[in-house]
Amino acid sequence: WTSGLNRNLALLLSCGRRLVMLDDDTICDVFEPPRPNPRITFSDDARDSDFFANEQEWAHLNQPINPDPIQRHMQCLGLTFSEALNVLGESHLKPSGFNRATALIVNELKPESPVLMTECGSLGCPGSASNTWLPDMAPASLSRMLKSEQKTTYALSTRKVWSGRNHPHFAPRSNMSQITGFDNRQMLPPYLPIMRSEDRLFGHMLDFVYPSAVTLDYPWAVPHLPLPERQWQERDLSFKPGDDFPVFFSEKILESKSDCVSDSPSDRMSYLSAWFRDLATAPDAVLTEMYRQDRLDNSSAQLKHLDQLLATAKSTPVNWQNYLRNGIKQLNADLVFASSEDFTVKGYPKNLEGSELIAFWKDVWLGLADALTAWPEIRDAATAYVED
Repeated sequence: WTSGLNRNLALLLSCGRRLVMLDDDTICDVFEPPRPNPRITFSDDARDSDFFANEQEWAHLNQPINPDPIQRHMQCLGLTFSEALNVLGESHLKPSGFNRATALIVNELKPESPVLMTECGSLGCPGSASNTWLPDMAPASLSRMLKSEQKTTYALSTRKVWSGRNHPHFAPRSNMSQITGFDNRQMLPPYLPIMRSEDRLFGHMLDFVYPSAVTLDYPWAVPHLPLPERQWQERDLSFKPGDDFPVFFSEKILESKSDCVSDSPSDRMSYLSAWFRDLATAPDAVLTEMYRQDRLDNSSAQLKHLDQLLATAKSTPVNWQNYLRNGIKQLNADLVFASSEDFTVKGYPKNLEGSELIAFWKDVWLGLADALTAWPEIRDAATAYVED
């Protein structure tokens, strides 16, 4: 069982329809954001965050009117960008709504851009395997947390987090949501059912196939409360990159997006299939270096960020400063390890390493290439099955 495999089954059972998918540890209730705002924005900025001691602290945010999150997802799912703005109460996006958008993503946005996915925020477990994401929060959220020693303690010790938007927000690609809407009347790509962050990869692939499509992140949240209740542990403070299935290829999909000049979704999916097939035939030495370089780049960037935060952290809570120092120490050690001549590729599955592990990666990418090629026919068969 993997989340990606489960989601592929859901996609095939709903071909030709709109679909709302719920994680199994989510409660179907609606809560307003801590600081609601009437504006509407478009960018690829991170979500906002806030921290609580317990579930009772967010009880006052419960929205008794129209509490059905599935119905709320359906409000804009499958509409065009222009139609969705009208539903949300604006005839056009104001100039201030583009403040955080880059020229590249604005150039792809059109009035007829389809809303192929919808997302919402969460209250409770942030869905992350560790709490090393805290330095990468939206600047306003980080600043607000550090002004309160109590909030900082909650962030470092509990999994009671609000993560979401306080206003309707359009993004060029999806991220992660405990309740997610899909316009499965369009030919959405399959998930890669083998890794964590499979939803992030799906968002990149969907953006590749539909470059002008957008995702709508609604300004409300649902409780995400896994059982048994999860607590941050010592291992969750590790900034060392985990030995998992590699993610270095995921960002490169976006870098290759402009290389495909066709605007046909089926042509673009064929191009993406060829891209994975090419990756699967790369020499072991090239893939090893890509894996190593990605690890070095990410650890270096994260180390620089933590150094900058620590340099301006004199007035911040002591436990935050210690958290940063711990991360800096671990990242420096990882840079030494990843730079060594005897560096060996390790990951998932745990019993493989080196050339055997790379051979496994290649098999997975080749299988995904085959799946992407066959996906239109698979969807046709699934559609006929569902109709019968």
